[in-house]
Amino acid sequence: MEELQHLEGLLVGSLQRVVQTKGERVENEISTLRSKVTLEL
Repeated sequence: MEELQHLEGLLVGSLQRVVQTKGERVENEISTLRSKVTLEL
């Protein structure tokens, strides 16, 4: 049972990092697109 709880903790931590990384990539992409739009205007 302890091992399952440990694995659950690892999984939760990993998923949080995945979500954070994906959010950062989306923010970077939005910023890049905004820059491109500004240059085109």
